[in-house]
Amino acid sequence: MTYVICYDITENKIRNRVAEYLKGIAYRIQYSLFMAELDEKELEKLKLNLSWMTKIANEPLLMIVPVCKSCKQKMWKIGETRESHRSSIVV
Repeated sequence: MTYVICYDITENKIRNRVAEYLKGIAYRIQYSLFMAELDEKELEKLKLNLSWMTKIANEPLLMIVPVCKSCKQKMWKIGETRESHRSSIVV
């Protein structure tokens, strides 16, 4: 399933660690917005790793939003993703 992953983390070190981790498993859409194709096992691993990485952060906001196939087909955008060579996941 496709998931949108976003975060708001004030601490630079923690935010950079989260971004680098996500760049390894997801497509970067904007600075704190990613999209990934994950199965249930990968999703649970992602949640566990993000929880661990942000446990000492001051009020972090992390969101993982499922995007169903029908919703994905209805996405609308102008422009390219930050990593346009890997933008095939975005409709």
